[in-house]
Amino acid sequence: MGKKSGKPSSTTAMTKKQADRPKQSAAGCGGGGGGGSHWSTRSGPHKIGILALVILIGCAHRSHVSTLYENDRHFSHLSTLEREMCFRTEMGLYYSYFKAMIEAPTFLLGLQNLYANNITEFPDTINTLKRFNLYPEVFLGGIFRVFSQYADATQWNVKQCYKINRGEGLSPVESCDGIGDPMIFYTNAVWMFAAFNTIFLFLVTTEISNTIVGGLITVVCYFYNHSEATRVMWTPPLRESFAFPVCVAQLLMVTMTLRDRHFNAFQMGWIAMCSCAFTVIWQFAQFSLLTQLCCVYAIYVLGIIGKPTFQTILCGQSVGLLMASSLMFGNEMLLTSWLSSALISALALVAIPESNWDKLPTLVRIPVHGLLLPVATFLVKTSLTKLFQIQDDAHIFDILRSKFTDYQDFHTLLYTCAREFDFLGWEMPWKTTQTLLLPTVGLVLVLVGLRTVLDTFLSQDKTITACKHPATGVKSPTKPAALIVMDPSVAYNLLQLICYAGMAIIIMRLKLFFTPQLCIVAGIIASPQILSVLSKRRDVQVAFLVALIAAMSYKGLSNLQDQRKIMGEYSNLPLEELIDWINGNIPPTKSLAGAMPLMANLLLSTRRPIINHPHYEDVGLRERTKRVYEMYSRKSLDQVHQTMVEMKANYLVLSKPYCLNGNMGGCGMTDLWDVEEPELKHLEQVCPKLYNQPNPRPFTRVFANNDYVVLKVL
Repeated sequence: MGKKSGKPSSTTAMTKKQADRPKQSAAGCGGGGGGGSHWSTRSGPHKIGILALVILIGCAHRSHVSTLYENDRHFSHLSTLEREMCFRTEMGLYYSYFKAMIEAPTFLLGLQNLYANNITEFPDTINTLKRFNLYPEVFLGGIFRVFSQYADATQWNVKQCYKINRGEGLSPVESCDGIGDPMIFYTNAVWMFAAFNTIFLFLVTTEISNTIVGGLITVVCYFYNHSEATRVMWTPPLRESFAFPVCVAQLLMVTMTLRDRHFNAFQMGWIAMCSCAFTVIWQFAQFSLLTQLCCVYAIYVLGIIGKPTFQTILCGQSVGLLMASSLMFGNEMLLTSWLSSALISALALVAIPESNWDKLPTLVRIPVHGLLLPVATFLVKTSLTKLFQIQDDAHIFDILRSKFTDYQDFHTLLYTCAREFDFLGWEMPWKTTQTLLLPTVGLVLVLVGLRTVLDTFLSQDKTITACKHPATGVKSPTKPAALIVMDPSVAYNLLQLICYAGMAIIIMRLKLFFTPQLCIVAGIIASPQILSVLSKRRDVQVAFLVALIAAMSYKGLSNLQDQRKIMGEYSNLPLEELIDWINGNIPPTKSLAGAMPLMANLLLSTRRPIINHPHYEDVGLRERTKRVYEMYSRKSLDQVHQTMVEMKANYLVLSKPYCLNGNMGGCGMTDLWDVEEPELKHLEQVCPKLYNQPNPRPFTRVFANNDYVVLKVL
């Protein structure tokens, strides 16, 4: 087990001073702003050892995810076009902006093209930096430009190209390898982010458990449950690939801050920077940060942390949100989000003097104090929405509403018909039970509960002796012990686990938050204070941990082997034919409309203007896509044609899987329209006519292959 820090940082048992619910800047006597983090007490050799270990952990995960992606796609042997075709839906959309950044004559012109972009939602000009989360592409695009210029200046060969014979009568293609190839550079950057993800997971649990073994258990659990914890190895350009490592880094900063009993501007700055980066990278970050704020507020109300600690985290999140809003050009969805409403409410509540709360009995104070935040947040959110007339996030409420009622509309069905937006089901819990991840977390919950009850009971008849504030010298009054005696970092991470569990149960995609948090909590089992509940003998504790890891490895190693066995080679000849035909036959200024996933590919590989795209968070884009998707309705050919003319679409691209989808249990494209327009259910579907007829007037067929049809809008 790891060396125990010289500074007490118990996992559940806190000193009497830590247990106090402070009014002043300290919960008790103790050090200055450095707080309870144990990193500063590590010796030099110990820090070097940890550094070597985190590098090894990061390299192992980077190698693992890059190998899985190569095995699945045979990526290194694909042509540039084939690699681009791998990036379907939003992936292609995001990578297209990286491509735009590196192909622009200058970096500033590339930024200008993103700031005033007229090919993503033709004919409108939009600020993609405001609408989307493109700072990873801006950052990587700038680095690639500098790197390429340096390689050219030094004549450094960073790219090797060769011919690949594809067989089956197909023409050979050129494939390039090396960090100088844009696609290789981009994916390698993603693998580096994945490396930092495991590094930060290790550091978080090492901080909580105060032992390196805890961090190692978290990493082991993460690898053994890899398919349930991440999808970076299958979908590199998605926002979570860049954002989740930043999310865990922010979690580390908050965890360290929770053990600090004074307001700490330095830690607030780190929380602000991580929160800002997390928010500008991923549109879903605001909901993760909202749950974090609620968890920290809960342990503040319970007296586990003091007001100065809560203020550090609250101010960090608030400053981070303001910075993110500035970088995203005043994104209205962000400024009127539930997170911003909760932060405004929390800032108002924390301004109330604690002496006012202490006048109330504990059984009244805690529920009243706790309920004020959600009530105030709801009122602020409602007011902001009405004031600014923002409906961009209205679909989120509709999705949740559709989960628990029979409510359905066109937009909610587009989401809920996707498997990742279904309920969690039993597959993930069963898989994590087989690797003993869930049972270990259950054991941690029991042991933490026993430790907390024991420490709280022992502290009930004790008081806090008066002590001086290290900065002001003012003595704090003698006060009773806290209602609950518990390590705040453990309390917070357990509450965060509960929040992520609820999110994952409702929307399966969010298990990507839940599973890593399970791994973090599982690592707490190695804490000496937790293990002491089982046995105080060191040899028994070590034997237990060794046996636990060995038992996890039985199924965990099998899971890793199963991942490594996945082999494939990407090929999509119909899409390749379509892209080649568009590049050779449609002028660069002519616009395309069609299914959202396909439009992202066509924007990336043809650079033709598109009418709609897969980034569905904007209310205007949702209505725009709904109009394009009239091609799947039961309207007449003339009505569909008139809509395309009004939207200035020059070509309509039809995809066979969407157009001729048959019976899909209420989730076919026509089924969505039957919900929206039930009065037309007796009419014939229009898309089969468009797809099958040689010239479905007033459209003209100009291209067709096995999977795609292109119609010219006359």
